[in-house]
Amino acid sequence: MPSDMCLVCDKNVIVRNRKKEFLVKCVTSIRSTAETKNDESIILKIRDMDLVAREAHYHSTCRRDYTRSSGSHGASINEQGQTALEAAHRVAFEHVRDYVNEYVILGLNVVRLTMLRERYLQYMIENSPAFCKAEYKTYKLKDKLIVHFGHSLQFWQPN
Repeated sequence: MPSDMCLVCDKNVIVRNRKKEFLVKCVTSIRSTAETKNDESIILKIRDMDLVAREAHYHSTCRRDYTRSSGSHGASINEQGQTALEAAHRVAFEHVRDYVNEYVILGLNVVRLTMLRERYLQYMIENSPAFCKAEYKTYKLKDKLIVHFGHSLQFWQPN
């Protein structure tokens, strides 16, 4: 086990958020996560080894990302699942986009962003319940609307 390589990404130094991240000594095992994910590449590296005793190294963010449970953050979705997730969100946004175009821009009506978020989530529940997250943030929808409509929309804080 090389002491100058990350157990997860096989690199020495990585750059995340424009900062260099160096290796840290292994203090917790990732064996159970590798077995749960059935990740042969990691299992073969750590088979019959005490990672702490062997002084294995990893990047803190690599370990965090690798061991993150799929239930809490949606990690470990395979590529096909990721594509389906992106498609579900794209279609839900198109639904909200069409509503905003018709009711707000052409109809000259005022709508609360929270109401648009509820419309987005309701569409997700009805059409893609497996990908619906109740904690979907309003600012994400706002950012998408700004990218699509640009200066055609204005956002105001209610008094």
